[in-house]
Amino acid sequence: MRLVFYMIGCFLTTLCLHARDVNTFSANDVLGFPMNTVFEILEGDNDVVWFGTNEGLVSYDGVTFQTFINPDYDIAYTRLIKDPEGRIWCVNFSGQLFYLENDTLHLAMELENKSEFISDFSLIDFPTVYVFRSSHGEVLSYDFISKSTTSLREFENMSIFSLQIDEALIVYAFSKITENKESCLVQTYGLSKNKLVEKAVLDYTDFPCIIGKFFLIGTNNAGHAISIMDNALVYDLDGLDTIWIDESINHYAFNHAEIIDNELWLLTKTGGFIWNLEQGKPSGSVLSDVSVSSVMKDKNGNFWIGSLTRGLFVVSNRNFTHIRLPKLHVSQAVSDFEEGIYIQDDGGMIYFTKPPYENVVTISKEPLERAPLFYDTASSRLYIGHDRCFYDVRSQSFYDKSRQDSYSFIFKKAVSIGGGAFIGTSYGTSFISRSNSKTLVDFPFYQFSEDVVRPWRSNHIALTDSNLYVDYLDGLHVFTRDKNIEKILHNGRDIQVQQMITDDFEKNTIWLSTKNHLLLRITEKEVVETLFFTNIITQLLRTEKYLFAAHRKGIYRINIENGSIDHIDQANGWTPSIVKALFEWDGQLLIVGGNSIQFLPLDDTYAPIPIPQIYITDVRVKNQSYPKDVVVKLPARRNEIFVKVRAMSVRSQNMMSFEYQLSGQSDEWYSTPSNAQEIRLYNLNAGNYTLKVRACTPSGNCSFPESVNFYVMMPLYGRWWFLLLLLLLIIGSVVGLVQRKNKIRSERSRVEAERQLFLKEVYKSRISALRAQMNPHFMFNALNAIQEFILSNQQYIASEYLADFADLMRMYLSHSTKDAITLAEEEQLLRLYLRLENMRFDNTIEVTFRIDQNLDKESVYIPLMLVQPHVENSIKHGLMHANGQSKTLLIEFELKDSDTLLCVIEDNGIGRSASGKINANKTHKSFSSDANQDRIKLMNQVREQKVTLRIFDLEEEGRQGTRVEIELPIERQ
Repeated sequence: MRLVFYMIGCFLTTLCLHARDVNTFSANDVLGFPMNTVFEILEGDNDVVWFGTNEGLVSYDGVTFQTFINPDYDIAYTRLIKDPEGRIWCVNFSGQLFYLENDTLHLAMELENKSEFISDFSLIDFPTVYVFRSSHGEVLSYDFISKSTTSLREFENMSIFSLQIDEALIVYAFSKITENKESCLVQTYGLSKNKLVEKAVLDYTDFPCIIGKFFLIGTNNAGHAISIMDNALVYDLDGLDTIWIDESINHYAFNHAEIIDNELWLLTKTGGFIWNLEQGKPSGSVLSDVSVSSVMKDKNGNFWIGSLTRGLFVVSNRNFTHIRLPKLHVSQAVSDFEEGIYIQDDGGMIYFTKPPYENVVTISKEPLERAPLFYDTASSRLYIGHDRCFYDVRSQSFYDKSRQDSYSFIFKKAVSIGGGAFIGTSYGTSFISRSNSKTLVDFPFYQFSEDVVRPWRSNHIALTDSNLYVDYLDGLHVFTRDKNIEKILHNGRDIQVQQMITDDFEKNTIWLSTKNHLLLRITEKEVVETLFFTNIITQLLRTEKYLFAAHRKGIYRINIENGSIDHIDQANGWTPSIVKALFEWDGQLLIVGGNSIQFLPLDDTYAPIPIPQIYITDVRVKNQSYPKDVVVKLPARRNEIFVKVRAMSVRSQNMMSFEYQLSGQSDEWYSTPSNAQEIRLYNLNAGNYTLKVRACTPSGNCSFPESVNFYVMMPLYGRWWFLLLLLLLIIGSVVGLVQRKNKIRSERSRVEAERQLFLKEVYKSRISALRAQMNPHFMFNALNAIQEFILSNQQYIASEYLADFADLMRMYLSHSTKDAITLAEEEQLLRLYLRLENMRFDNTIEVTFRIDQNLDKESVYIPLMLVQPHVENSIKHGLMHANGQSKTLLIEFELKDSDTLLCVIEDNGIGRSASGKINANKTHKSFSSDANQDRIKLMNQVREQKVTLRIFDLEEEGRQGTRVEIELPIERQ
């Protein structure tokens, strides 16, 4: 059998561990610190942290590390001091003193002997710098203004040290005064304004003066001497009284010492040791396996610790401590319920440790298969789930399943049911008895058979007084005392368990986490509380006051009484590792995982993450940088501004966010994408803006905002002078357009008037031509009548006719230049014309004139020769062929309305039909009718009020004859 050799006995090996160290994290790994050797650390202005390293002077602003060197000299720098104007001063190991200004490391002074070391310097009287050469016992004065160096004093055969206490600089000179007797002469001087003033000379007996390594360190009101040979001795400088002795520290391992908050930090090659000066006892240790060189506490309470070989470390919570498990990496861990812990590492070895957990005992001789561990208190056995074996604590021996009183089986999780028996989960739910089944009589589930228990693959298990909860592949089931099996659902869905424990402080209650980020509390088979987390809970621990829930990135602490939740993560001092188990011991939370056991007080207050101060480091427009207090001007189009920000927050550097508000556009705060430390704004409208930027911690607390003022120029089209010019241009353009339009309209009107005038003239010419044609036609008819009278020997009539004709011609000639004549003149012409025509017809035509009394014949004008042709047609075509009847002709002028004159010419001739038949065979066409029709058309072309001509046959009214109606627009002059 593979484990038979364990029956012989257990091989025990004890691993001696260091005492508990304060938790740290590596700034090289987390923050990207670039150096492995750090000599000194200083917090400067604007939260910038400075580091003297073997490869240069390094600054960290919360975002990036920047290195400065003077390439002409040794680039290993130490002893960092800030002057009143913010410059950083440092020395190297080759006798040079430097200061950093405008990102350039300048040489201030150097010793003549380049191999000599400047042991110390002080800026208490800046711009005077005091420089100390301890090996030669000399004090130098360097004037920063004049760049000159002066020797103030040399001390022969003495070593000098300086110490600043209560804003005063004191110089100590140490020397042996006898060869045989170990005594020490101490001279003290006050140094101020380039003068050394002697204060006291003391002779101390039995004081190890300058033996091994010697340091002076001080606080605001006290100074202490540290002398190290075979042990560390701390003295009060007032009387050189011994106040602490630590024989574990010798001068070979000692590196440096600092006093912070009345605690002395002795920094050695094997870590840092912390001594409380007020209480006179140790108060902690740090980095036990690291050569520690320097320590600094920043204003947010973080401790920065430098090392000579492994770079930079940070302590964010002094209450969080740990013990390292050398050469172990925890795979499983289980408690013996008496505060002892059994651990299996990744290699399969089993270990045991108990309070104060400073020693680890190896209890397995060879590796076992990694498997779940279960400790049964009733039988004092440690069961290993996959190896079918157990470890008997009483006999300190391993046994496998061949032992007769053992009913071991492979399990994943198990719970004790008392009397040395337990129930476990595996391919089916089963139980093991220590010796016989009688121990199970009082257990309510002892009669479970395989078909009752559900032989399904199961994972987690929890037991209360009333119920047994088993996590199967198809969900969570509960077995009750009456052997009922019920399935527990959450919101109608199966519960997929990640971890499950019994609540030892609340009856019949279990807690479980699910694979979908839930934490459930189940009491009496009912889900009574549900919590959601962004991380999947992998380990649970219930204490009297809290429920602790571990996940990959930290641990939640849930207060059972008030429901408040705290998050323990790297910001609170937890060293990230995969948590394998949580335990409670002596008021502390024990976190087992990785290669350590971490300790934290259960009621730790978890100092809130300090609200970081935000700084605007750069304002850029088109690749040009501006100071943040300068009002930047942006162009109107394609504008873009970049603002770089930073904030020092070691505890929440990866979780801190930056928010900005752009007043003038919106009062809402916006988060930068992916916590970017650069804000980019572009394509802004014209106007004044104030950009406010702040840094926020994960809890939502934000810093006081920093501001940048800028404005976007108004585009050319928005400036007042441009608008004024544009307005004037628009007005000018409108005026010009109106004038041009008026000019064009006027020109068109003129052209149209000329065209109309031309047309009128053309029409008038045509009308005149027609009228001129009509006059000869009438004259021709009149002359024919005269000729007829002469041939018929009617000389008297011919003479009278000729006289009337002459009068008529005279009247036509008189009106020939006119377009219109008065109604009276028209009546006179018509009467004279009808008289001549009637003479031709032997006065057989009865002519009747009717003129509306409302017409003023002398002021109403009508077109010349417009009525006469129709009168002529009535006689020639109507009355002339009417034989055997009286011939009547009516000429009527009636006022139709105020602007229209109606002229009616009515005869009782033969009518148009009969006349048309008579004239059908004639080749001669009536000229006057056609000419008059054309004339009316021409007149209507040049008049706004048209002339209307209508001709009716009276046959429609049952009479004989023709009626002509002419509507004429009245023209008055």
